Amino acid sequence: MSELVERAKAFALEAHKGQNRNNRAETPMMEHVSEVASLVEQSGGSKEEVVAAWLHDVVEDTHSVIQDIFDNFGEEVTSIVFGLTDLPEFRNLHTRERKAAQARRIRCLNDSVKRVKLADQISNVRSTAVDPPVQWSRQRCFYYIEGARQVIEECLGISSFLEDEFCKAYNAAKLVHGESTTDAS
Repeated sequence: MSELVERAKAFALEAHKGQNRNNRAETPMMEHVSEVASLVEQSGGSKEEVVAAWLHDVVEDTHSVIQDIFDNFGEEVTSIVFGLTDLPEFRNLHTRERKAAQARRIRCLNDSVKRVKLADQISNVRSTAVDPPVQWSRQRCFYYIEGARQVIEECLGISSFLEDEFCKAYNAAKLVHGESTTDAS
């Protein structure tokens, strides 16, 4: 592992210290971050993409700001992380609308952002299939996985490996959560 990747991993470990996913198992957030970085690496991602994968939730989910990423990891990594960070106006949207906004945004972004986003969606959909957030209804899980599919459609052609992994995760999640029957989000 390169020195830059090691620094990103250490930065993420410190930033996400004590954070857990809001699922039954209270899975440490770093398990998700590590899975995303591993998927990016397995798909042939560049060093900068792997670094950004380690950092992809730091700005959105911790006290770190985008300037911290720039100061420590440079312009290319910062550009990727910024592309992966939900805009403030996305935060209060319902699940379906937020995922649709993410899909519209990612359409215009570069392949590095799309590679990391593919890996992120794989990890999140896998988690939704196995141990979703405790407060999510079955319908909200359905909306999330369908929204993730919309996002992935904007990332096609980046990595057949990641696309295949998403299909497996999506199909597993659909088996668990089925079709939507209400308009809940």
